[in-house]
Amino acid sequence: MKKSELKTGMLIVNRIGSRGIILLGSPQGDVIASNGGSDDGTWSPLRCFSEDLKYDGIQESDIMEVWSYSSNMHGVDMTNYDRTCLWTRKEVKTTTVKLNKDYSAVIADNDTDIIVGCQKISIDVVREVVKAYEKYYTGK
Repeated sequence: MKKSELKTGMLIVNRIGSRGIILLGSPQGDVIASNGGSDDGTWSPLRCFSEDLKYDGIQESDIMEVWSYSSNMHGVDMTNYDRTCLWTRKEVKTTTVKLNKDYSAVIADNDTDIIVGCQKISIDVVREVVKAYEKYYTGK
């Protein structure tokens, strides 16, 4: 989902679990009316978010989920009651292993590829290399 697709009344959940309601065209501009995790009623200007729903400079405020607007009866309820999840951020976590001064291997948690320098190598190929190495050096 993109920032330009957000609509008034949608519920968002940020990286640390705080929730907010999208308000477009409010007297404060386009904002998220947030409970800040403690019902403090703060505003977060949408201009501080990039199109990919990441907050400028504060990773904890990145939007991780977007829920549909609810019925009028629950329209400003900060729960997902009577709402449908429209989008969830999918992040691929990586591990980097320094091979030498020029190259690193980047391993993604999707368990399909390893990237060494500019080469993408299938994880299945890497497993075969490890097996061959173990067999050669341990005899097993």
